[in-house]
Amino acid sequence: MTQALWLALYSAGDTPLPAVLLVDLVRDIVADANPFAGFVAASLSGSTWERDLDRVLAALQVLGALDLTVTDDPAEREKIVELSGKADPELTLVRLTPLGRGGVRELLVEDGVDAPLAEDFAGASVEELSAVLNSGPSLEVGDAVLGAWLGARVRQRRRPPSWPSFALTPRLPETV
Repeated sequence: MTQALWLALYSAGDTPLPAVLLVDLVRDIVADANPFAGFVAASLSGSTWERDLDRVLAALQVLGALDLTVTDDPAEREKIVELSGKADPELTLVRLTPLGRGGVRELLVEDGVDAPLAEDFAGASVEELSAVLNSGPSLEVGDAVLGAWLGARVRQRRRPPSWPSFALTPRLPETV
């Protein structure tokens, strides 16, 4: 049920998401899980959902799983207004910390969701790398994937040449 919420936060990478969008996502999750709860969810005011989600997000921040910031950037505010459809939305932004990202990844993998790490792409072919980068990850995620891929190639080139194996060298006859 909460997989959609975790997936939204995880796939955002280091890009913060507006908390107001998470309120709508939680409302949709509840409505999909139980038709009666969905009816109740639709009748509750947005402030009830926002207050409850704010409490959960604050607890996760105290535990070190989330970073919460309030934006004062006019461009970000306009984007949040456009995405939320509200004239005066809450301007809190939510981002998973590395600790939170690791925990969410574990939950997703347990649920059978493919949640690879950037390092998983270190051995990928150019075609696989291109497909990942063209699938639309955030800039931070794309940078991490590309960094892991390039790092693996640099390490391969810096390896010293293999020394000949002495085990394969023919033995000289022993003198008696």
